[in-house]
Amino acid sequence: MKTEQQTTITVTVQGKVRYLAAGQSLSEVLTALGLISPDGKATGLALAVNQEVVPASDWPLRSISDGDYIQLFQAIAGG
Repeated sequence: MKTEQQTTITVTVQGKVRYLAAGQSLSEVLTALGLISPDGKATGLALAVNQEVVPASDWPLRSISDGDYIQLFQAIAGG
């Protein structure tokens, strides 16, 4: 039985369903959507995938998967 590799996946980013190419990293997705700068810098942002916080240092390494729910949060300092 031959299995075809999935080329498009469905993820939810900031509450919106998106159809994206499979095999992309979080950094690639966020850059393509204009949510972070092309150099990958996201000062003051936190990100969760499926309600699990992902450190910014892992964004280039973490691949997205079909059904992922990605949420960005703006860090706010207070005192």
